[in-house]
Amino acid sequence: LQMEKLDAFSPLKALGRGYAIAESGPRRAILRRADEVKPGDRIRVRLHQGHIHCEVKDDQDRQERS
Repeated sequence: LQMEKLDAFSPLKALGRGYAIAESGPRRAILRRADEVKPGDRIRVRLHQGHIHCEVKDDQDRQERS
């Protein structure tokens, strides 16, 4: 039962439900906020099956703050 509870919180399980994990920089720091990147930055997005490399085009939050 304890293992089932731990398994439910696994990041890999979240990926299987359609979520993604965005990572930045050579150390692949996990992104938690839009203001951690700026237009032109390259990020890596980890999916349930594989990953993709993306370039940040804009930051909606940054536009709203202006």
